[in-house]
Amino acid sequence: MQRKLTEDRIILNVLETNGLLIDDVWCRFFKENNFFVYVFLDGPEHCHDRYRSDKKNGKTFLRVINAVNLLKKHRVDFVVQVSVTHTIFS
Repeated sequence: MQRKLTEDRIILNVLETNGLLIDDVWCRFFKENNFFVYVFLDGPEHCHDRYRSDKKNGKTFLRVINAVNLLKKHRVDFVVQVSVTHTIFS
């Protein structure tokens, strides 16, 4: 739809995500449609897993790292935004 409406303009789409649902299909979509992706990470593994758990297995740090690796593999433009709290230094 954007391509039809913009003709000669470049559109940059930005997505903020925890990365948990990113897979190869999403990465191809991001690359083909000029997405810039922000992936959120809450510090090192022990901190991230404490604050970003899910109902299935609780731990999500490695899933986020996997998403980052998929973004790299597909050459999607992205950044990892890391939250720093006092917990990291405890």
